[in-house]
Amino acid sequence: MNPFSIDLLLHWLDNTPVLLQRACVVIVITYVAIRLTWFRQALRGSAKHWRCRLISAFFLGGLAIIGTHLGIVVDASRNGILAEGVDKLSGGLQPLQAILSFRDMTTISAGLIAGPWVGLGVGLIAGGERYLLGGFVGLSSGLATVVLGLGSGLARQYWSKALQPPGTVVVVVIATATQKAMVVFFSDPRSVAYTTILETVIPEIIVNCVGCLLFLSVIKDLERESLIAQAQQAELRALQAQIEPHFINNVLNGINALINDNNPANASAFVIKLARFLDETRETAKANSITLKEELTRAEKYLELQRLRFPEAFSFHYQIPSDCLSCYLPPHCLLTLIINAFLHGRRGQSECLAITINAKNSNNWIVIDIADNGSGIVEDQLKSLGKQPVISERGSGNGLYQLNESLKLAFNGVARMDIESQLDSGTKVTLTLPKREKPW
Repeated sequence: MNPFSIDLLLHWLDNTPVLLQRACVVIVITYVAIRLTWFRQALRGSAKHWRCRLISAFFLGGLAIIGTHLGIVVDASRNGILAEGVDKLSGGLQPLQAILSFRDMTTISAGLIAGPWVGLGVGLIAGGERYLLGGFVGLSSGLATVVLGLGSGLARQYWSKALQPPGTVVVVVIATATQKAMVVFFSDPRSVAYTTILETVIPEIIVNCVGCLLFLSVIKDLERESLIAQAQQAELRALQAQIEPHFINNVLNGINALINDNNPANASAFVIKLARFLDETRETAKANSITLKEELTRAEKYLELQRLRFPEAFSFHYQIPSDCLSCYLPPHCLLTLIINAFLHGRRGQSECLAITINAKNSNNWIVIDIADNGSGIVEDQLKSLGKQPVISERGSGNGLYQLNESLKLAFNGVARMDIESQLDSGTKVTLTLPKREKPW
């Protein structure tokens, strides 16, 4: 085939869209894989941990091998006319056959995404497999794949612009040119290698550029989701930090009341129980989520403190199915509601305050009711309670507002907190939460 002939141009025009279409298969597989937790963790940890590097290298190496086998066979003995697909050949490639593929697209992307070690691993896996397929450029193509994986990883590590679109294009063009130069240098006969390069260079440059840019856009989506998740966790912790002083202020007031009542023994016991409570909850203090069982234990510990002050003033009962106890929710959910029931429900009431908790499964949801028979809430305040701070003689409503915001944030806006109340008849708060059996 004469250089830059019409036939060559037609081959470029025919092969490029076919190769792009097939490359999309690998990109779609990568997009789906990124939704899997283990693969996300492997990519994120590939800069530090060998186990993560091996997982990433084997997965992306497998995709690079797919890129080889979805390629198009070029037969130099037939003046560059295309032969059958790779998998339709028996016994590997013939001596004058090569492959027009997007193996290097995945290899370059691996280096740019995960660094030199993963790039090298992918290059060794995919390059070794390409060498075994044979053909007169088998050795040179296999070696070039190793060099491209390592080189693109080094570009990521030492050139800050490599992950920006213009920089990615530069890396791809240099990598493809390097691969073609190695094919010419290590292949025999060189004249046939040169003809094969003319047949494959333009389609491979286009597919490698487009494919690597798409790969990186997928990874940037992953990084963007990670940043959003980190911001949400920080906001959630900030809301929880605002709830914590509400609890501390309450128990300190309890200690002060016991001292003023000339009851040093109970005040001392109160301090000891408070210290134990804080010590037991220290391990989960920074957690974004805890189990319902752990939260229920916290609530019981709080009420034990209050029994030192008001031994006959309240009762507490709960009925929760065992399969609900392992579900996760933000810390302080029950505790905040029980504190509110205890502080505000008792006001003006002479009879024993009964606090009850009931929970049930409802398909993929868990519904928790926290009810009391206390003094209830004024109707005007009830409309705004939980939706915004409500200033009143009884309190500010900040605890309920911050709890509601925490629930929205933790469950992506689908959790609900409904408050029903009537003066002198009590209050019921219903939490409707997605059922989650893993922490976040």
